[in-house]
Amino acid sequence: MKVNRLKISCPRCSNSGTIAKDGCYYRKNDSRKIQRFLCRHCGKKFSKSTFKLEYRQKKRRVNGDLFRLLASGVSMRRCALILNIHRTTVERKFVYLAEKARMVQRKILHDLRDNPIEHMQFDDLITIEHTKLKPLSVSAAVDAKKRLILGAEVSQIPAFGHLAKLSRKRNLPLLKNMKMSFNIFKYLLFFWHVHLNTIFCYIASADGEK
Repeated sequence: MKVNRLKISCPRCSNSGTIAKDGCYYRKNDSRKIQRFLCRHCGKKFSKSTFKLEYRQKKRRVNGDLFRLLASGVSMRRCALILNIHRTTVERKFVYLAEKARMVQRKILHDLRDNPIEHMQFDDLITIEHTKLKPLSVSAAVDAKKRLILGAEVSQIPAFGHLAKLSRKRNLPLLKNMKMSFNIFKYLLFFWHVHLNTIFCYIASADGEK
């Protein structure tokens, strides 16, 4: 076994000076040969894929196609039908693609530290969640020259237009329950305060009798 000169540390003991190559294996799901490594300090065996976000994925071949379909506005159920996979797999891949997009976004923002942006544009999108009574606002900041998305934030907004009165009417029972719960909480707090004062008075009287 040859000592590895790459800057790879052991995932168990975090030692980088005793890492050696330990052959390779054939990965079936994407038809690639993956290099294995051995830590001579603790005996841990690992590979290059151990440190990647796709670690232990069984269907790496569909990642690229699924990303393009989702970015094109195709629904998750339709993606599962096109790619011949289960919709639960699409849901898990969606979480993975979201985390990978965050990693790419952080790298882009880190690279922009040396070249600060001079012109920035803001845009706002109004959409809904389940129903028009629950509108959402999606705000985005974009580089005016390169069209890079610098950041996005989703926030809840009250219903507007002719649905505003209906939205308040539907949320009225929830507000009443919140008010009732708050009154019960105030009563319990008052009861606990009186009960605690009674205990202190009893302890004080007991000490006085001694």
